[in-house]
Amino acid sequence: MDGATRPCRCHTASPGQPLEALIEQLPAMHILHEGKRLDLWPDWLASAGFTNDDVGSAIELSTLEQAIQAVRKDAGLAIIDYNMIADELREEQLAMLSPIEVSGPYGYWLDIPPQHAASTSVQTFATWMRDQVRRSG
Repeated sequence: MDGATRPCRCHTASPGQPLEALIEQLPAMHILHEGKRLDLWPDWLASAGFTNDDVGSAIELSTLEQAIQAVRKDAGLAIIDYNMIADELREEQLAMLSPIEVSGPYGYWLDIPPQHAASTSVQTFATWMRDQVRRSG
């Protein structure tokens, strides 16, 4: 399962401001993987018709969770997998800025330690997870 990502921001901050202004004014949150920035921002900017020069400042974060919390506090913009922020979007804590999506470089996987593979609860969860993946395409 690979997550489609879009830029998002705090729902209550400066509603109605044009996307171009937000990209220029607010820092872009970059998530690091093994010490390097993921290509989410460059990929999204290219898909949306922007360049890297259109982005103002940037902040580098170690985890997706840090990026989500920073965006919730209106510290900047982040490109985040919809599945990771569905609750925040539904509760209007975050808002999507664009319908343009890019795919992240890493997907999701289910890793079950062998010593737990026979557990009924683990098997139930794994079946549910696989069903969710099949339904989402």
